[in-house]
Amino acid sequence: VFTYAFAPLPNAIFGRYVSSDPLADVSSSVADFGRFLTSMLVVSGFGLPLVLAHSGIISTPAMLMSIGGGLLVYGTIIV
Repeated sequence: VFTYAFAPLPNAIFGRYVSSDPLADVSSSVADFGRFLTSMLVVSGFGLPLVLAHSGIISTPAMLMSIGGGLLVYGTIIV
């Protein structure tokens, strides 16, 4: 739940450092860092259930429900 709740926060915090001109070829390192943090949280939201299921801490149906919930949450955020 932690990764699903906090995944969009880096984009929200660091998103204001992005240039408003869509034709500008300038990249802000602060905005890139925010994208990196967001991608790290999204990948861990899918990878952590896989690792826990592989090690036997959670069952396979629990892993599938967690990944399905992550797809639902991230799909809602993207759309």
